[in-house]
Amino acid sequence: VPGLGLGGAGLAIKLVVMTVVVVNLISWWFCRTHKWNFDWTYQFQSLAGAVLAGGLSYLLGKGVGQQFDAPLFVEFTVALISYLVFIASLAWNFPEVIGLRRQDLAHLFERLKRLF
Repeated sequence: VPGLGLGGAGLAIKLVVMTVVVVNLISWWFCRTHKWNFDWTYQFQSLAGAVLAGGLSYLLGKGVGQQFDAPLFVEFTVALISYLVFIASLAWNFPEVIGLRRQDLAHLFERLKRLF
């Protein structure tokens, strides 16, 4: 962004903002063309859920690492598993955010159980 002295960070911010705007415009146009409902609020809900899950997972991993004097690999593993659990629980409790119904998720989990 000229004049703000942000350098590379300004360019990155501009690219992210432009990408979000263009993707939303294309999605809106595509939904309008096909006479589908376009609800952009799910973007904020899913982003907030993912950021919250990431922050909680990070804190949990760091807490386990400090509590048990664990190596970085253990912190990472705890954070990864907790993030997957958080995201799966968000998807199960709010399936409409990812464009599914609870029955679809139940069917998917049944298929995954058969694999293992």
